[in-house]
Amino acid sequence: MTDTSRRDRLTSMVRRLRHRRPDDLESQRNDATPGHGIDDLFDRLIVEAVGRGADADCVAAALDRATQAAAEVLADQLLEDAPRMLREHRTIMNGFEQRLEKRWRPALDLYEAVRVCCLETGEDFHRRYERQGDSNDLKHHALTLLHARGCLVASEVQSLLGSGHAAGAQARWRTLYELAVIAFALGSNDPDISERFLLHRRVERYRDAILYQQYCEALGYERYSDEEMAELQRQHDDVIARFGPPFKNDWGWAAPLFAANPGASMAKLAELVGLDHLKPWFRLSSHGIHSGATGAEHILDFYGHGEAMLAGPSNAGLADPGSGALICLLQITSALAIYGGKGRPKPQDLVQLKAIARLVDKAKAAFFQIHYALDAEEAAIRCEP
Repeated sequence: MTDTSRRDRLTSMVRRLRHRRPDDLESQRNDATPGHGIDDLFDRLIVEAVGRGADADCVAAALDRATQAAAEVLADQLLEDAPRMLREHRTIMNGFEQRLEKRWRPALDLYEAVRVCCLETGEDFHRRYERQGDSNDLKHHALTLLHARGCLVASEVQSLLGSGHAAGAQARWRTLYELAVIAFALGSNDPDISERFLLHRRVERYRDAILYQQYCEALGYERYSDEEMAELQRQHDDVIARFGPPFKNDWGWAAPLFAANPGASMAKLAELVGLDHLKPWFRLSSHGIHSGATGAEHILDFYGHGEAMLAGPSNAGLADPGSGALICLLQITSALAIYGGKGRPKPQDLVQLKAIARLVDKAKAAFFQIHYALDAEEAAIRCEP
């Protein structure tokens, strides 16, 4: 029997058995009780193979054939059923998001207003700076890159908040916090630190390339040529020779900031710029990113109030990531406006920053007002008999 005819025979068996749960192997073709037809097929194939005196390899082959046939049948059925299933879930999600929007709309509108104001403030500042004609200012370039990325991450947070994914939004806040720390570290120091920051990409690219070369074939991708790797290594070696061996470390660009206490890190940078008071929230957000036990338990305790395992969106928990993201986005925008220009910051930029700060305060108040109201509603529900 060919593999194709054998597969067709097994597939036919699966189709007959998939809704039947026989009491014994002899009743498989007549029992109409819904149940584990695929499991019954496996049992029968093993018994038949053993009855023929089959060895372990034959039994294993029979299991493999049955698994393949069953998988093909079930996959076809899932595809057939997918439109109905997706319609049901999308209807549920649409209703959920409409209710979430109705509840959180005042805070979400203020969030978007702050995000757009920060974006436009950065764009206006950059355009005015470009008109001055100094394209070699590496500090301005680095701060502009960080600000653009901060606006992108803030937009991602907004989408996550609007769909009820507070844990994901908190994880993206972690990135905004890092961007704020680095923006102030670059802004408050000489331009050579910004140059080191930008050139550190050569270290990162070479490391990435080495790792890629190790696994690209297993992933089905082409290797870098010897010439490409040699060029990446040359760029890497050039910056190491220029800045010294510590430059090859993860935070090597910041090494001069810690000459008295070698070993740059995000924690040390946060202390340096006065943002270390947010480290507890940074650590809390890290649990949501990594796969440790605390992150696993959070879906039950932190986001499920100990009563449910949160496996999807929720209308709760938006206040912390929403307000935290706005604070960090304002900090990144402030770093650009204060340190990214020539000389002292312009009065108009300071006025804009203060105005945005007022909006941030209003957004924070709105987020937590809704948060506490929702907590009160849930507490009342849990106290009902």
